[in-house]
Amino acid sequence: WGIAPTEMYPLQLTLELEIAADYLQLYPLSEIGEASEFQIILPESPGHFLVNIDQLQDPTVWFGIAAIEGPLASTGSVEPTISVYPNPSSKMVFVKWPANLQMEQMELVAANGKILNTWKNEGKIGLQIDVADLPKGIYFLKMQNGERVFVEKLMVD
Repeated sequence: WGIAPTEMYPLQLTLELEIAADYLQLYPLSEIGEASEFQIILPESPGHFLVNIDQLQDPTVWFGIAAIEGPLASTGSVEPTISVYPNPSSKMVFVKWPANLQMEQMELVAANGKILNTWKNEGKIGLQIDVADLPKGIYFLKMQNGERVFVEKLMVD
């Protein structure tokens, strides 16, 4: 499945899928249909998935989605997928995490370690950040879920 990206119209979309599955695998496909590394997508709620495809970040033309039932991997665990898009950005950035993470607090941190903004989560599964007034550079999104801390790099252009 896919649409060819162009310099004028790259595809950015979120698919909302209702599928009887424990998790999804999203993987880019080459021009001859070969799959490369895949991304695990956990459900927002049982059977309800949100899949983000952003050809500004990944210029892949074709994507495959596999619905998987049963345990995740032989290790029985997988790191949750946190999406930050578009990245880089000069306007609005969207941050999305699986509902089962229940982030408590998020911080926008400059490369020098200075905390620029802090948000408390009120049961949401995402955040919108306006970066239009930030200078170009590298920033970090620090998100906390209990004792677990997740850090994602954000580039402002």
